[in-house]
Amino acid sequence: MGNTAETPPAIAELVQMRLGGLWGTLTAVGDWLQRADAWTAVWGDEPPASLLEMLHPADRVCWPTAVVSATIDQPYTFDARLRLPGKQQYGWYQWRVVRLDAADPPQFALQAWDIHCYKKTASLAQNEHDFLLAILQTAIAAIVMLDTAGQIIFANEQAEEILGLAYSDLTERTYDDPAWQTTALDGSPWPDEKQPFRIVMETGQPVFNIRHAIVWPDGQRKALSINGAPLHDERGLLTGAVFLIHNITKELETERTLRQNEDLFRGIVESQVDIVSRCKPDSTLLYVNEAYCRYFGYARDKLIGRSFLFLVAPNERAKVQQRLEELRRNPSPSTIITRDTSTVGHPRWVQWADYGL
Repeated sequence: MGNTAETPPAIAELVQMRLGGLWGTLTAVGDWLQRADAWTAVWGDEPPASLLEMLHPADRVCWPTAVVSATIDQPYTFDARLRLPGKQQYGWYQWRVVRLDAADPPQFALQAWDIHCYKKTASLAQNEHDFLLAILQTAIAAIVMLDTAGQIIFANEQAEEILGLAYSDLTERTYDDPAWQTTALDGSPWPDEKQPFRIVMETGQPVFNIRHAIVWPDGQRKALSINGAPLHDERGLLTGAVFLIHNITKELETERTLRQNEDLFRGIVESQVDIVSRCKPDSTLLYVNEAYCRYFGYARDKLIGRSFLFLVAPNERAKVQQRLEELRRNPSPSTIITRDTSTVGHPRWVQWADYGL
């Protein structure tokens, strides 16, 4: 043990008994009175006469604060970086300071613990947390996390936009809050047992593409597609759930418009007296109108999925196949005349207007 000044044996014995390890006694200004030999091993050489010279400049303010606290009989604990000579770096230590009552002028006992690995791990964890938070906040989809009671504990900016409430309002609400009137996509009631949160909590399994609608407090209606998964702690216990929410309102409106247009187109085509069909490049029929069926004398289900070449006279089929190949390369409109395999007793010729799609 290295001594830099005389310390009453009783005090030194008390310090060594109570603290042990990296310990020592200091004056109010941080000068060493007595310190354990372990300091030399940590420092790599004979430590300087003052503790303050060993600390990171930004952390030296901790010592006078510790002295004031310990002087009024309140032991003080703080984290500060210890300079490591020759390495141009610092290691984190935790320090505990107490005043020695028997000492006059005041003396202080100090003990230190190496917490550098803990600090490094905590820093990495914080970096990972910040990275994950950045991903969550910048995700295109809405992301919402709930605890086991269904309380929202996190929502990114997209969630605010899709759910129609500010973050401060969202985190005060539960999944079934009356602020959102939940319905099926067709507007019918949506029972609680179908809620994605309830399913995840009760089964412990993820859910995918659950679709329902919500009505905002201002009356706006949003259609949602929801994926969700349970969250567990390190012991495997269920702690809540996370949900990815997509606003599919425009998507459904587009689908509805396409269906309406398709129905309109089909109605127009079906009412045509001209025969109309649609086929693949290999001549497989995909659609025929009623006039087509009447002309050739076949029910629609006997034609769809079948090559139409059987309706073309055998000596005409090569010409039709060549035309299909031309349409595949160049979909420009053109006409072709073919003879069919009519059984009405006389040849029938058909002029086709062809369009590539």
